[in-house]
Amino acid sequence: MRVFLLGWILTVSVVLTSGGNPLFAEGFSLKDAVTLGIKNNPQLRVAGYLPLISKEDVTAEKGKFVPRLKADVTRTFDRMRSPSIVLSNIQHTFNISAGISGKLVWGTEYTLSWEYEKFSGDSPFLLISPYHLTELKLSISQPLLKGGGSGVQQSRIRAAEAEQRAAYRRYSSVVMDTVMDIIDQYYEVCYRKAVLKGAEFALDLSTS
Repeated sequence: MRVFLLGWILTVSVVLTSGGNPLFAEGFSLKDAVTLGIKNNPQLRVAGYLPLISKEDVTAEKGKFVPRLKADVTRTFDRMRSPSIVLSNIQHTFNISAGISGKLVWGTEYTLSWEYEKFSGDSPFLLISPYHLTELKLSISQPLLKGGGSGVQQSRIRAAEAEQRAAYRRYSSVVMDTVMDIIDQYYEVCYRKAVLKGAEFALDLSTS
């Protein structure tokens, strides 16, 4: 009986203390166990990225309705032969263009652009009368059938927001499951330690 009891105690001691688990260190509280378990849980770290990714998806979908501004400035230089073959003509072109475009929640796409172009040079015509071109243009397109309406246009935003809420719920669920597992394991270890101490006490009594 003493040999069996001693063997059982040694077996439990080896199983519980193998691997240098910090749960068996004196003064290791439940809070310490939860903190360490959350910090070293790879599944929890991966799940923590899901709300961030879904948040960026919402931002990207809303960004489709943000106006875009575009501006260009160009200057060109051309040197060409004149009809007289003796003289050369130099022509300068200066161009400025700017515009704003975007999409409204009803599906309306718009573009407002302005362009200015100036021609100058040393040819007789351009020396006497350099000329300018200016253009202001507005274009609008509106889907009339299935693609129209704010409900259709904002459906992707609502879907992304729903996915974001689901990602937060999944993350919270993983956190809760992890914490509950840690608590169960912690008290299981406490129970095993109490059993071990009781067995050691019984062994001391039997050998005294």
